[in-house]
Amino acid sequence: MRPVDPSVRAIVESARLAPWLVDDVVSRALVEDIGAEGDVTTLATVPGILMGRADLASRAAGVVAGLPVAAWVFDSVGPGRVRMEFGSIDGATVEPGEILATVRGPVRDLLTAERTALNLLGHLSGIATLTRRWVDAVAGTGVQIRDTRKTLPGLRTLEKYAVRCGGGVNHRMSLSDAALIKDNHVAAAGGVVTRSIGSARNTPTCRWRSRSTPSLRPVKSSTPARIWCCWTTCRRTRCARSSRMSASPGRGSSSKHPEG
Repeated sequence: MRPVDPSVRAIVESARLAPWLVDDVVSRALVEDIGAEGDVTTLATVPGILMGRADLASRAAGVVAGLPVAAWVFDSVGPGRVRMEFGSIDGATVEPGEILATVRGPVRDLLTAERTALNLLGHLSGIATLTRRWVDAVAGTGVQIRDTRKTLPGLRTLEKYAVRCGGGVNHRMSLSDAALIKDNHVAAAGGVVTRSIGSARNTPTCRWRSRSTPSLRPVKSSTPARIWCCWTTCRRTRCARSSRMSASPGRGSSSKHPEG
């Protein structure tokens, strides 16, 4: 990992994000965006001695997430040259036109870094904003909004961080976190629910989690392995959806259920 401004590193760590992971995501994003020859347009049109400032402003109302990551982007492009001042914090609700941060430094650095910084900031803020809508919709009910593993490859930690910024709760970060038996596992194991549960409980490395759903009385008589709670509106938990998978040697399988 490259050297980074101590203040930027401290901001990332205070967000409970691993600096090495943020550096990896940012580094790959910058390589992808800048390419082998650099920002040829900026290099050809903007004098190297020109200094300036840029405001990162919200285009719409929402919840902020990703400011520490954006700071890492600017520090990566202009180490020791670009400074970022925060006008907001992750998890805060903002209105259109509100200044989230201001960056100062060589204009070349600002222009080269802006797209990567805005892409990550906008993506994570979008997740936080949508999560907050769900959280607000169930406020006072005792219901928690949890995420899944359906994340973009390489961005899981940041996307789950955005869920937390929106007030949601992280479920499994990886398959090794806990056992979660779904219909696919039951079908692959021969369709015996108790056998699958017993196997999971007896696995030494398995951390078992179980949750009850007392409010779903209408589906108590259904096969436990086929019940999946799903949100159909922002107002109430409407239904329990069932899905099946068939598996046989040499053939593929498909699934339509939510995944944790």
